Amino acid sequence: MKIGIVITAYNNEETLENVIKSAAALKKNNKVYIVLVDDCSTDSSIKIAKLARKKNQIDRIHINKKNYGISKCRNIGIKLSKKTDYITFLDGDDYINSKFTKISNKKIYGDLIVFNFNYLNKDKIFKNYFFNKDQKLLTDDIKKYFYNYLMKPNKSSLFTTCWAKLYKTKLFKLDKTLRFNEKLHICEDTDFVFRFLLRSK
Repeated sequence: MKIGIVITAYNNEETLENVIKSAAALKKNNKVYIVLVDDCSTDSSIKIAKLARKKNQIDRIHINKKNYGISKCRNIGIKLSKKTDYITFLDGDDYINSKFTKISNKKIYGDLIVFNFNYLNKDKIFKNYFFNKDQKLLTDDIKKYFYNYLMKPNKSSLFTTCWAKLYKTKLFKLDKTLRFNEKLHICEDTDFVFRFLLRSK
């Protein structure tokens, strides 16, 4: 199994090196292909990315000629990761946990693999734990969760973010419209994940 990691960056000079290192650490024991898409940064992000490429920490760099926004950057990353089995996304201020290697070494078959994750907000760590153990979500389970999301979106937020997930690359090849909506500037990942679920049924 080969995993494509798409890192999107825009003026992330303070965090980008750590993001790249966290992803590159997975290369030791896994088949990983790392693509970095820079959205025309004006700080030293591009310099950091080029240095990481020289160190073979990342496999491909794409630098936009102008600022397009996060959705187009992720779509470029999808296109550049077509020779993978699964794709995951990292923003320029994210960090991928080393425990991810335990998951990526397993044989997985789902169209969408979802993980628990933590996030930092105002120096405080919040844990997004959706399930206590690995489990297979059937169509009815997803429908029920989606209904709960409509009733309490802040509580049932499993499918509202594009990160902490593995997407089967084959679906992107089968459906060229299965991409991030480049006209959206908010909730673009929620829209994307819901449409991905619809395509994967």
